[in-house]
Amino acid sequence: MKNPIINFIRSGGNLVTEEGVLLIIESCQETVNEAAKDCFVRKAFEKAV
Repeated sequence: MKNPIINFIRSGGNLVTEEGVLLIIESCQETVNEAAKDCFVRKAFEKAV
C-alpha cells in the first residue's frame, strides 16, 4: 500500500473522509510503534553489552 499521507497531500486534502483520516492515523501509529521498538531494542542491547 502506498503512503496514505502522501496521497492525501497530493489530492489537495480531499480525502478528509473518516476512512482517509483513519488510514493516516494508522500509518502514523505504525511508524511510531516501529521507532519505539527500535529504540527499545537498542537500549536493551546497550545494557547487555
